[in-house]
Amino acid sequence: MSLARPPRGGQVHESAVERLDDAQGEQSRLREAADDARGTPSEETAAAELREAEHRVTGQEAWLTWIERGF
Repeated sequence: MSLARPPRGGQVHESAVERLDDAQGEQSRLREAADDARGTPSEETAAAELREAEHRVTGQEAWLTWIERGF
C-alpha cells in the first residue's frame, strides 16, 4: 500500500487550506471569548474551548504540512 501525498493545488490540498483557515478563525473567535470571560463563572469553559480550538489548529497545520512537504 502506498501512502503517496495528494498533489499540491488539488482538491485535497485546497480542502486542507480551507479547514486550517476555518480552524484559525474559530480559534480567534474563541480567544476573544476567553478574554471576555476572564473573572466570570464561564472562564473555565471558555478556556477549555480555546484549548480544543488550539488542538484543532495544530492538527490542521500538521495535515497541511504533510500534504505540502511530506513530513
